[in-house]
Amino acid sequence: MSVSSSLLRAYVSKCSGARPSAPHSGNAVRHLSYVTNASNFESEVLQSQQAICLIYYISSRSCSAYLKTAEKLVDSINAQTAGLEAPGSTSSSGSSTAKVALSELAVEVNDRQVPEDAEGSATSSIPSSASAAAPTQRTKKMEWLKLCMINADENRNLASAFSVERAKLPITYFVMQGTIVDKVVGHIAEARLNGILIKFLEHYQKEMNVDLLARQSKASGTSGTSASPLPSAATADLLNGTSTTFLQDKIMNALVGADMIQLPEEAEKLDGLRRTLQETKKKAHTELQELHKQLGMDVRRLTDAEMQTYYFNAPQFHAFGVLCALEALYLARSYATLGDVARVNVDWARRAVQKEFEPIQGDPALRRVLALVDVNLVRGELRTAAMLAVQDANRLGSVLAARGADDVHDAQHRDALKEMETLIAGQSQYCVDMLHIIDAHIDSRTLDGSAFPSAVVDQLFELLRCNLKLSRTRLSQPLRDVGTDAPDASSAAESMKDLMDGKTPDTTAKRVRMAQARVPQVQTLIMSLLQLYPADLKSQDARSRLASLIY
Repeated sequence: MSVSSSLLRAYVSKCSGARPSAPHSGNAVRHLSYVTNASNFESEVLQSQQAICLIYYISSRSCSAYLKTAEKLVDSINAQTAGLEAPGSTSSSGSSTAKVALSELAVEVNDRQVPEDAEGSATSSIPSSASAAAPTQRTKKMEWLKLCMINADENRNLASAFSVERAKLPITYFVMQGTIVDKVVGHIAEARLNGILIKFLEHYQKEMNVDLLARQSKASGTSGTSASPLPSAATADLLNGTSTTFLQDKIMNALVGADMIQLPEEAEKLDGLRRTLQETKKKAHTELQELHKQLGMDVRRLTDAEMQTYYFNAPQFHAFGVLCALEALYLARSYATLGDVARVNVDWARRAVQKEFEPIQGDPALRRVLALVDVNLVRGELRTAAMLAVQDANRLGSVLAARGADDVHDAQHRDALKEMETLIAGQSQYCVDMLHIIDAHIDSRTLDGSAFPSAVVDQLFELLRCNLKLSRTRLSQPLRDVGTDAPDASSAAESMKDLMDGKTPDTTAKRVRMAQARVPQVQTLIMSLLQLYPADLKSQDARSRLASLIY
């Protein structure tokens, strides 16, 4: 939910004619708690440089308990960001002349306590002159978060402007720079409210470009950079109100670039990333549907020119396309490194992005993400091939060990096995080299700002040229039929069984099949490097070189 500051100001202007039920007693009441009404709403909320936790309440035990919890948590999080110890109990920083003790939600006026049921009249009787007499004994530094409270019964115009329903109170709004970031309805649990406030702090630090926890981290000997970019404890409460661009950048950083989640070492972070990705996709889809309605696409059919100008070029369409591509990349990484996602799911997600977002395939962010999807598909193939090569080498070693060195009858078969052993060793080394290129030069944390890897591209072109020539070797019909199937564990086991039975292996057919599998892999890595360096002149030359070699 996002309400602009202009709309909030409209709420205030609508309510400004009403007689306020309580004068401005923010600083007079409590350093952290501000009694807010129509007369001071603009100054306390809209014009405030602090983040606001705004609570609509009524005089009830449920609201009393919730306000007590909210003040304790706001007090605690402000103490943490200021580098202080959070107090064990709620303490008042106002004078004894006028203060609010939320532990009992009773108001003391001139040292006289007013019971809870008289709260409304008590707050309205607090003298405005007390604001000048309210010292801030705990700290003179302004906290980043301010707790504002509005009595819905006494400020019905404000409550009506916010569409507040009395039966659902308390209702909490999280406001920053005059904009509602999120809202929570009802008396939520303390743990959940604390989690939302922590996420609100993260959002505030990002938007204001500050690090309020730096002092606390330094004192505790921990570094803020070690925190997960998308912790698994993230809830959907603030995701709904946060901008799609902000969330998309967070997801992009977790999957691409310097802050990329390293797998399998940081696999525990994937759960939080998955949930954030799902919620962000829902939000982006909702925004796209709103654009659909705004353009009247549910009523009439737009022309091709109108679709291109107003729909395909809209930021909502681009954002949703990039998020779908990021989802495909998430699946591709899980498939390639962890093996907990089927290859067919990645292929389906990849094709869906190509089909549904064909008009924006030239988008740089989309192209980069899709290139990394293809690279991770190759990574998965290489890991499978490396595993099969190890299994083949072990089986072949057993066969060679079983053969006698002086067995003249099996000399020819032994030479063929030695040749097969060399071929398997070459396949294993190929997988190692290709995985190193992917990790160091393509799917790397340190890629941004690096120069075009000319030496690596030349190595890949030479590898492509050799395998392209070998892959075009004509095989006999039986061998051609065998080569049509992708190599897997069962076919490798069957091939090794033939060796154990004394059959001479056909290394030519195996070399051709390996070359046929390598050509698209090497080609994918070259294309991915070209996508990562689109503006480099060497990249453009390499693109022409690739086209002439393939076609």
